[in-house]
Amino acid sequence: MTLKKLNSEGLTNVGIQETIEFRDAVTDSYGNCEPYYYGDVKTKVESVFPFVLVKSKLFGNRMISVPFFDVGGFSGKFDSKILSLLINELNSDSVDSVEVKIDKSDGNFEKVRNDLLKIGFSEEKAKHQFILKLSSEEEMWKKFHKHTRNDVRMAMKSGMNLVRIDSEKELKSFFKLYVREMKRFGTPNHSFDFFKNLFEKCNGGFFGLNCYKDKKLAGSLIFLHGGGKGNVYVNVSNNSFRKYRPNDLLYWETIKYGIKKKLKTIDTGQVDMDHKNGSREWSMYKFKNKWLCEPFERINFVFPSQTRGISKGDKLKVFRKVWRCLPLPLIKLIGPKIRSQLGI
Repeated sequence: MTLKKLNSEGLTNVGIQETIEFRDAVTDSYGNCEPYYYGDVKTKVESVFPFVLVKSKLFGNRMISVPFFDVGGFSGKFDSKILSLLINELNSDSVDSVEVKIDKSDGNFEKVRNDLLKIGFSEEKAKHQFILKLSSEEEMWKKFHKHTRNDVRMAMKSGMNLVRIDSEKELKSFFKLYVREMKRFGTPNHSFDFFKNLFEKCNGGFFGLNCYKDKKLAGSLIFLHGGGKGNVYVNVSNNSFRKYRPNDLLYWETIKYGIKKKLKTIDTGQVDMDHKNGSREWSMYKFKNKWLCEPFERINFVFPSQTRGISKGDKLKVFRKVWRCLPLPLIKLIGPKIRSQLGI
């Protein structure tokens, strides 16, 4: 049992967020993020423990597994004895908290949960991840409700055109819509360089589509995958084109892509199950549920159990109240700085 900080080596067949490529995309994009990807190394890497130290004067210095992704956790051959060594290695006077995000679809969830609680972590219930199990294209199409199939057919007949995000031109087209939608949601945006680094460094695990109607961008989807698992990383659409159902077309094409890549599951993202009818969360729930996704509760484990400072949730509420009112040029400038410190 040997704990070693990983440089270029790592496990194969792991989730995209646990790869060296994703780590480098994060740390090359944001100077306040420092990588701490550890492995249990004998003759080879047998498990990976991915963390990034997110430095912030506003929110404290947090060691997160992993930032800018709904879930993190550990991959490979799990050895609970190494967790104490890992936490001792990560925890220092310059670190305010250590955070691990895991959802209950993880086969090691209960074991990891028990071990984290034993060494002093507390657990905070978060949102649910909506996960779709893949089979054949024909079988999945047959399982979908007729209304879902009709929505896809309607999108196909609407005259929209799908273009692969495989160039900087298409990436810029996506980013323009993305920033505008993040402003509408009241959420700080990532930088263009972050998406460019994902595109360039995670190229084997990066798939993106732009959906055009009459040469105008109606919707976009960024999909990341690795280790037999896919993640709908970003999905945004222009409300002016909602009646053409661009998201239905984007999702179905992404599902078909996942099947061709022999993925086992697609995580379509997080949803707050405590939603009100008519709210944005309610709309997201209805949309993800129609694809026969299964909800799995996500737990955020935090060490030490009592962290210093105001929670990021409290700070987010303040930001969201004013974010929609800020001018777009200012949002483009300060959004990435805030997002990089939030680690979300």
